[in-house]
Amino acid sequence: MSLILTYQLLRLCRGRGMPTDYDANQFVERYLRARSLSSTFVESWSRLVSARIPAAEVSVMADIGAGPGRFWPVFTAAWSPDLIVAVDRSSAMLASSATLRSTSPPVTCLVADLDALPLSVAGRMDLVFCSMALHYSRDPRNWVYATAKVI
Repeated sequence: MSLILTYQLLRLCRGRGMPTDYDANQFVERYLRARSLSSTFVESWSRLVSARIPAAEVSVMADIGAGPGRFWPVFTAAWSPDLIVAVDRSSAMLASSATLRSTSPPVTCLVADLDALPLSVAGRMDLVFCSMALHYSRDPRNWVYATAKVI
């Protein structure tokens, strides 16, 4: 498994995430309406990622910045992992994933900050997925090194 990020990209995104209160009243509902994934998107992404990473290589994975779990249908279609460890600093976002958790592989939800991931409690990961969250890190380069230790 490899992760390719340039040093320039890491320097550019350090701490640049716009402060957002993901636990704010009605934020989750607005998020779900605005960012739902179409079946075409799920199908396309699952084909793309499974072509790069064979299903046999993914048993336990982490979804960093999981929110309400909108990418879990992609993970299920691509790899059918035995376990998804969902990490988000918003308990409201993770709580909203209850419907998806009933149709996904088993999901363990952890409320944690991006820069203080408790991934070691789940053991080794076969894959770590992080979409639209790295820019919230105070030190993205350090985050990549720390995350690579659990893969």
